[in-house]
Amino acid sequence: LLGDFIRAVHPDLTPEFPQEARRINLYSLAELNSFVDKLEVDDVLPLAAGPEVGRELNFFRERRTLGGKPLPGKVTPLHLPLPSLPVSA
Repeated sequence: LLGDFIRAVHPDLTPEFPQEARRINLYSLAELNSFVDKLEVDDVLPLAAGPEVGRELNFFRERRTLGGKPLPGKVTPLHLPLPSLPVSA
């Protein structure tokens, strides 16, 4: 599921997206990867990483017609909320 999402927004796989959309996707993917890394780490002391404040990541995905056909070069904004993680997470 996450792999499909990443393929849909990854700047290297979406060269037809406007440059600004690709830049925002690159930044947001880095933030998402950092968040996932914090969830996967078991050997780091919880206080070392500190709490994670909830926030919303902005992405752009390919715009499609009502029939599902892609519209080349057109994008639609997508907002992904990330929850807060307490110090003990």
